[in-house]
Amino acid sequence: MARQLTRSEVCRCIDRPAALLSPERAALPGVSAPRAAQSPAGVVVAHTVMKLTGVKDVTVCPWAAGSGSSAGDFRDRPGQLLP
Repeated sequence: MARQLTRSEVCRCIDRPAALLSPERAALPGVSAPRAAQSPAGVVVAHTVMKLTGVKDVTVCPWAAGSGSSAGDFRDRPGQLLP
């Protein structure tokens, strides 16, 4: 199921994962145990990419969590992502 997130919502999510231990993060919906350790960095990277590219909202789904969504943005909008 896809979910829409704004950049400000992503920003508000930065502190929570960092404050939790990896097993606590793994207990959050949508966070697997193998990915729990890197989830705080993922939120920071997502927010930074959104901010630098001017993206105001994103659609999050399990199939775009890898490189697919970013690669698609770069492929579909060459020269438009960075000022």
